[in-house]
Amino acid sequence: MYNAKNFPYFCGMTKTKYHIWLGALIFLLSQCAMSHPKEESGRQLAADVPPVITVPFHLTPNKMIAVQAKLDSLQGWFIFDTGSPRTMVNRRYFHPSRQRSRSYSRITDVSGVPMLGRDTYTAHEFDLQGIREEGAQYLSIEMSQMEREDGIEALGMIGAQTLQGYDVLYNYSDSTLTFIRPSDTDAYLAATYSANALHEAPLTIVEHVPCVEAKIGDDIYQLGIDCGAGGGVLSQTYRRQLANHSRPVGAMELTGISRIPVRVTQIEVFRMEIAGKLFTGMEFLLHNLRTMGIEAEDGIDGLVGYDVLAQQKTLISTENKRVIFID
Repeated sequence: MYNAKNFPYFCGMTKTKYHIWLGALIFLLSQCAMSHPKEESGRQLAADVPPVITVPFHLTPNKMIAVQAKLDSLQGWFIFDTGSPRTMVNRRYFHPSRQRSRSYSRITDVSGVPMLGRDTYTAHEFDLQGIREEGAQYLSIEMSQMEREDGIEALGMIGAQTLQGYDVLYNYSDSTLTFIRPSDTDAYLAATYSANALHEAPLTIVEHVPCVEAKIGDDIYQLGIDCGAGGGVLSQTYRRQLANHSRPVGAMELTGISRIPVRVTQIEVFRMEIAGKLFTGMEFLLHNLRTMGIEAEDGIDGLVGYDVLAQQKTLISTENKRVIFID
């Protein structure tokens, strides 16, 4: 539990690190509402790759998942973040193509400041241990600040663009990600977890973000699931109705890439239920979701990430629109 004095160490991060991390998170999440033409990625799966691929990961101090992958001639760490709709590359290693640069009208940071004019890099081949894309275009961004906070040299960030066509099983206890072809998921679960209790709930997909219903008190909230989120976020419009089911923990200032601070409140929610599974003492920041590129009509009331996913093995299927908690 946290109080006003020790709140800066939320999720094991210093206050400064948490500011930068959440600013980066919101910058990425804001792209779920951006408007741009859909592009063919050229992605193909090698014929000899099995239907189930297990990839080890490293958890950074900021609770971000890092995996080994290869892009063109370079192999190294990539941040794995389903909150980003697109895979991105580190500008320091992959020079953008100015001829194919684009502007994204609704990319903002934590303060709601527009972040326009992001360039693209056209890759020859990307390979995440068997999951391959050829000729894909990736956003080319400055990642030095994120690298310093995560303590690794990152070649890029893997987003939902690269994961289309796979269910993803998160196993924080073993530090592995398992990618499963949706047609093989039920057989995999029966063979691997027949002795485990499974809690299943339907998902809705808003843009690229899988969303699940969460019950707090008598109210239902639609929460986006993002493995890049170190902590939960709820819309500040629910402050009053959450009052009887939570307690205030403290307040802090978030500072995004624009360096403009935004003051937010943290609360501890006593009880939250998802898929029949009870989560207690969950902490959320109350924030204006519109500055994250999430509009009221999008139907997302907040976000959950590491703090929920790490409590049990979790399978997310965007194709079959379901989430399964595995005890």
